[in-house]
Amino acid sequence: MAALGVIGGVDTRPRLGGLVRHEEWGIGTLARIMPNGKVTVQFHEASQARIVRLADITSVCSILSNVPSCKEYTLSPLHFLY
Repeated sequence: MAALGVIGGVDTRPRLGGLVRHEEWGIGTLARIMPNGKVTVQFHEASQARIVRLADITSVCSILSNVPSCKEYTLSPLHFLY
C-alpha cells in the first residue's frame, strides 16, 4: 500500500534518493535523514552536499517528468506486415 501511495502522489513526503527543493539552494537529491530532523541534500547546481532542516525542503514530483514522449514510440503500418 505504501508504494501505491507514493506512485499515486498521495504520500508526498521526502524520500531517500528523491528530488527535493530548497528555497535558497534549489533542486537536490535527498542523501541522508538524521534522527534530529536534519537531512543531507546533494544540490545539483552547487554540486555539493549540505545539511538542512527537514522543514526547509519540499518534495518534487518527478514521476511524470521521466516518461518519454508518445511520439517516440509511434509505429508505422509497415511494422505490422512483418
